Amino acid sequence: MDVRKVPASAGAEWLVQTFLLFRKSPRGFGVLALVYGGLSQLLALAANLFPGTIVPVLMQLVLLVVATFLIVGMIIAADEVTAGRQAQLSHLFAAVGQGKTRRVFAMLVPQLLALLISLVLLMLIVGPEDLEKINAVMLEIQREANAGRQVDPQMLLDAPIGAFMVWIAAVVALGFCSVFLTLTMIPDMIFNGVGVFSAMKRSFVACMKNILAVAVLMVLGLVVSFCILFALGVVLGLLQFVLGNAVIIVAQVFANGFFASFIAGVMYFAWKQMLGDGSPASQVPSASTGIEV
Repeated sequence: MDVRKVPASAGAEWLVQTFLLFRKSPRGFGVLALVYGGLSQLLALAANLFPGTIVPVLMQLVLLVVATFLIVGMIIAADEVTAGRQAQLSHLFAAVGQGKTRRVFAMLVPQLLALLISLVLLMLIVGPEDLEKINAVMLEIQREANAGRQVDPQMLLDAPIGAFMVWIAAVVALGFCSVFLTLTMIPDMIFNGVGVFSAMKRSFVACMKNILAVAVLMVLGLVVSFCILFALGVVLGLLQFVLGNAVIIVAQVFANGFFASFIAGVMYFAWKQMLGDGSPASQVPSASTGIEV
């Protein structure tokens, strides 16, 4: 297995080069982000129309499939910009046109496994009875908030929150483990033609071999995400005062799309240095490119 060793600073470089990639094609990646964020928001709104039914679960599955296709398109667009070629909006669904649909669906395997493990842990740690109580409390809080009434804090205190918090901690730990299995998985399957389980293994080995770089990436990624969310919250507060609550939906679209594009860029550059052609991210050409719309 050809896994290259990179310095710890590579984790920071993947973040920096992702921002530089956005600067080289702001219009192109802006369109990609808006498409991703818009579709995500539409599916979320559709799910909220049918609370307490199976519709939200189905919408989440649809979103999982759509998001995977779109992130694949973002990674392909990142490769086009890196190579100095003109990117196209059609790259969002390029995997379909290239006959790689089955491979994209295979990329859902680790996500579905993580979801299944999370559900099993939920049943084991929280249990169906306490979960039903928590759900009832959440619905009551939502009704009180929608009616404009003050929410009684005692409602949360009476709910079995302790076990639920333990489950959340377990899911967070599972999420960190999934980073090792999926950091380079998607670009490795796209560009190297590796199968899903081989790609997961290669990603895990690459992350373990370069654990310092991955640690730097995760720490700085959390810091960058916090700073962006904080800045967005400040701007959103000002705009909401002027334009009203409708601006919240626009902010959610922007945030979802931006972070999806950001994750796709980081995946691409991590793969490029550890498993791809090995060229440093600093060799990204400076030619301005954009996605034609």
